[in-house]
Amino acid sequence: KNASILIAGNNFGCGSSREHAVWAIAQHGFKAVIAPTNRMGSELIPAFADIFKNNCGKNGIVTV
Repeated sequence: KNASILIAGNNFGCGSSREHAVWAIAQHGFKAVIAPTNRMGSELIPAFADIFKNNCGKNGIVTV
C-alpha cells in the first residue's frame, strides 16, 4: 500500500507500445519499476520491452 516502486517480471511491458500503459502506472503512484534480466539457455530475456522502457523515461518513471 502506497508503494512507489513496482517489482515486475522480465520483459515487463511487452505489448504495451502506447504511453497509456506508463500513464496508468504513474497514476497509481509508482515512480520506478524494477525487473530482472534472465537467460534461457543462450537467449537473453530483457527486463523491459524497449518501447515500454523508452516511454517510462519520457514520462519520468525510472526503470531498473
